[in-house]
Parts: sequence; C-alpha cells; structure tokens
Amino acid sequence: MDHEAEAWAGAATGDDEGELGPAAWTVRGRALPGPLVDLLAAGGWRHPGDEVMREVVPWIEEPLHFPADVAEMRRESRSLDFFADDERSSALFREVRGSVVGSVDLPWLDVEQAVLIVVNRRPGEDVAIALDYREDAEDPRVVGSDFRADRHVCAWRIVAPTLTDFAQRLGLPVGGSAGRPPGATGWTGAAGGAGG
Repeated sequence: MDHEAEAWAGAATGDDEGELGPAAWTVRGRALPGPLVDLLAAGGWRHPGDEVMREVVPWIEEPLHFPADVAEMRRESRSLDFFADDERSSALFREVRGSVVGSVDLPWLDVEQAVLIVVNRRPGEDVAIALDYREDAEDPRVVGSDFRADRHVCAWRIVAPTLTDFAQRLGLPVGGSAGRPPGATGWTGAAGGAGG
C-alpha cells in the first residue's frame, strides 16, 4: 500500500472503520469539506505553532491540539452532545440543538451543525474551534469559543469565513486533491454524499 493510500485508509478509521470514500469522511453526520479531507489524507492537518494560532485566534490563550484523523474528530465532537443536552452546560457553553430550540446564530453554536476541528491541548480548559455548517456545507465558516470577553459564559465567534481561509491563514497547504486516492478525485466534501 502506498503512502497516500495508507493515509486515506488511516484517516478513515473510527465509527466507519473499514469504509472508504465519502461516508468515511463524516463526523456527526456532516461530510467534512474537501480541503480538510485533503489535509487529513496527506497528513497536512497539523498544528502550525502556538505563535501562529495566537495571531489567527488571539482570544484563545490556551494551547490547542489538532485532531490527527477523523476518528479523533469524532471522539472530540461527542462533547457537543453532552453540553447541548445538559441545561447548565448548554447555558455556560452556549451550545444547543437547533432541532429542539429552533434556529440560533452566534454567539450560540447549533451542535447539530458543528464539528470540532481543534480542541484544548490540556484537559479541562474547554476551548475549541469548530466548523459551523449553518451558512455553507461545502466550505463552512470556522468559529472559536471565547471565554475571554466574559469568563462566566462562552461566546462563539467567527475565526474565518471559510475553512479554506482558516487553513490558508494557518499556512497549511490547501487546494487540489493530492491527498485523495485514485477514484476519489471527483468527491468534494459535502457534495460527495453519504452521512455517517
């Protein structure tokens, strides 16, 4: 198995273990955008360094961690359900289920329309960066939790208008489908299909 095929198969482990293609690249039923799939498959979804993160997301002072694969993104994103389903946590973290409370916008996060892509490095610091699919499923905006403005309640803020913009600002290689195995080149994230 060549390096690209190994990266593709390795990133597609977890809840959809053994599946390849679009279903293997979903988190919480949301297809990951093509640029993120490419970065994960090629091993390019990496922390760019604390200094770069401070420039891009200055209100998050805590050190951050980039999940290495889809399985880790799935595990990290499960916390969204807990926070949204617990009344006190929902109010503190401003996380809700849109199907229960109706449409919400920032500073609230609709957990049914979100996937965590960057999380706190140290346990208990409760900071995160998420894809927010409410406006665009193919290249979602990127939002970050903010406890700096008010230490008593989280506010979700826009980090970048799209994932592509976020990755470029971090200096990550985006554009093209170099990380995708043969046969997957036509698939571009949400347009590619199946949930998982």
